[in-house]
Amino acid sequence: MPFHEEDEALDKLLTETGDVTAELDLEELQVPRQRKPPQRYTGEVVGRVATTVFDYYRPLYVLLVDTSIQKLEERFHGNFSSQIPGHGKCAVD
Repeated sequence: MPFHEEDEALDKLLTETGDVTAELDLEELQVPRQRKPPQRYTGEVVGRVATTVFDYYRPLYVLLVDTSIQKLEERFHGNFSSQIPGHGKCAVD
């Protein structure tokens, strides 16, 4: 799935989540407080901090989609029994 399609899907998901949240009178999604890593770990580099809900959840969403696609392809298109040592052989022989 190209990035722009993933972005559109995530945007739609977050919009629908906002609608359901308002309908159920729940608190809106917010970016969790993110701690700044100690300078001894980052040096002079400024750490990445998400400023919007979309920016915060996008890497998690992309990881979820990519992992799901990979696992489905392995499940339905891959023949991994030949890659597993000893698979399909009788241990008694």
